[in-house]
Amino acid sequence: MCVIDVDEGYDTGTLRAAYERMARAKELKKTPLPHVPGVPLTTVTLGIVFSRAGSVPLEGLAEELDRLNKQHEDPEWTDMVVVLSKG
Repeated sequence: MCVIDVDEGYDTGTLRAAYERMARAKELKKTPLPHVPGVPLTTVTLGIVFSRAGSVPLEGLAEELDRLNKQHEDPEWTDMVVVLSKG
């Protein structure tokens, strides 16, 4: 499963809100997968925050992401932050 949060532009506040939505989605109970020999399966949710632009420097988003990761268990972390053009 993959969850993608898309916005025109992120600042630290909108990144924080997207991160919290992602964490809630990752907490959802998953249906157990069937065992298929030789086929790797997972119930881990991939979380991606995607933005066309950033309104703050990438370093600011990285610092906020680090703060958020310290407040959450690692299974709830956003896996990837994509910004098409830098802030």
